[in-house]
Amino acid sequence: MTNTDSPAGNKACETLNLRPATESDLAGINEIYNFYVDNSLAIFDWEKHSIEKRTQWFKEHQENNLPVLVATDGEQILGWASASKYSQRCGYYKTVELSIYILSEYKRKGLGRQLLSALISACKTDEYHAMLAIVASDNEGSIKLLKEFDFAVAGALKEVGYKFDRWLDVVIMQRIIKP
Repeated sequence: MTNTDSPAGNKACETLNLRPATESDLAGINEIYNFYVDNSLAIFDWEKHSIEKRTQWFKEHQENNLPVLVATDGEQILGWASASKYSQRCGYYKTVELSIYILSEYKRKGLGRQLLSALISACKTDEYHAMLAIVASDNEGSIKLLKEFDFAVAGALKEVGYKFDRWLDVVIMQRIIKP
């Protein structure tokens, strides 16, 4: 995939393959997700996901035409991105919430930019109207990246998440992708 929507940034990951995920990618996707469950405030889950739960998640994304992308180097999955329904209520059907997770050793090498750019492009193609990101307020790197892609802070929620024995604030960021 091309990086046409990406602002200038770190180009260290330019030769990697970005593509739609397949069922054979689910173990790698799940491994990355579960790392963040145990080690990060990026995910407010407390329990790791089973491969069965990840498979159901993937099938729901496929059935609803929601993009799931992976960044690979050969067979290794280095990161992934997805757009999920923001709400089950029908009036929100053109609004998606994004997720991007990267192997810790590949963070800050431009991979997040590439995945975000590709995800925005996929959502434009699928004719979504708005994208949301819900980010822990102290996750300055993600907030900065989203701002580079024209996401604006739409609001903040105080102490709505709880993990690692502390209350967490979140920032809601939004980008309109279809005029």
